[in-house]
Amino acid sequence: MTENSRLRSSSIVMDDEYRRLLKQKSQIDRELRGRIKANPLKYYWPHSGNCDGELCKKTGNPRVLNPVGEPSYEIKGCPQYEFHTSLASVRALFGSNRSGKTVSNVVEAGFHLFGEYPDWYPKKRRYRRSVKGRMFGGDYAKMIGKVIIPAIEEWWPKGKYTFKRNNQGIPTEYICSGKYGKSVLDILSYEQPSKTCEGWWGDFCIEGTQRVLLSDGRWIQIKNIKVGDTVWTTHDNYLRVKGKVVATHKQGRREVLKIKTRSGYELVCTPDHKIWTVNRGWVEARNLVIGKDSLYSPEFKIPGKKKIASRLMFMLGVWLGDGWFCKSVFVACANKTLLEQIEENVEKISHKSRYDYRIKDKELRDFIIGLGLRGKKSGTKFIPDEIFTESR
Repeated sequence: MTENSRLRSSSIVMDDEYRRLLKQKSQIDRELRGRIKANPLKYYWPHSGNCDGELCKKTGNPRVLNPVGEPSYEIKGCPQYEFHTSLASVRALFGSNRSGKTVSNVVEAGFHLFGEYPDWYPKKRRYRRSVKGRMFGGDYAKMIGKVIIPAIEEWWPKGKYTFKRNNQGIPTEYICSGKYGKSVLDILSYEQPSKTCEGWWGDFCIEGTQRVLLSDGRWIQIKNIKVGDTVWTTHDNYLRVKGKVVATHKQGRREVLKIKTRSGYELVCTPDHKIWTVNRGWVEARNLVIGKDSLYSPEFKIPGKKKIASRLMFMLGVWLGDGWFCKSVFVACANKTLLEQIEENVEKISHKSRYDYRIKDKELRDFIIGLGLRGKKSGTKFIPDEIFTESR
């Protein structure tokens, strides 16, 4: 065999080995892409592209504003890694566009919801149970629909979550099947009223926003109550009385219940909070029975009277809104539902003309006279100060 033939033979062998290695690499790359696509959280890298995971403070990550432009700014270190590994109770990540804020937020939520944490994630911050969380965005159409939702679809494991949409078609509630069972994430918009965010309990955040009535008529959040404040409370005799706060207790994060009354008022409290009911006395909130238990409306102390029933307070509001006093008490009402409520709260009601009704109720008549409202018309009616500061 000549020298040339030996070289050609060796070359053919090397080409075959090279093709085999290329094929093997292609298979590995395909398998890796499939694994990353199935569960991106497992392969999330919180460091800058040129960081090896240890030299964070010495690295920089240039960002290009457009495909043909030069790097116009540089992110120092690895802020995403610092955000995820911080042990602070409240954390925030600030930065320019395309600096990783949304991805960090979505990935952080994903760790907790699915219970899958990378080795580098602090053990003190891990949950070993199912969780509840909330995420907020500027508006549903743009910020949530076009920024947050695509990031969720990119980073959360496929097939492990379902969601519910709002009337705009934007997902607003995610139910995630994780290591510790079902976890839930609500997505809210800053366009929604603040009341939507009050009284909520979860693992990602909590606020003490239930309001308490001070003696001067102001409603403030219970978390802002201080020793020495005077608040309105209620005794078992159904009367509202003033009481001075002698101590406050912070009980940390606890499960809470939201109780909604037929009249539309809401109370947020812990399950063991005792509530006075008309039919059973003191009952823990968790043991209230829908449709059976009745929460009473406090009776109000008015100068010259020992107490006044809530029905008279209701009728005073109706009369102040659209009523007059000419020998008898009259109200105008064109709403069938309201008219039915009026009939339930007075001794007798008779139709006069069109939407005008005469009210025969001696106690109501004396009540209005006693408050100095007899003869007052729309421009001279007033809400007595004693009542205005007693209850909203």
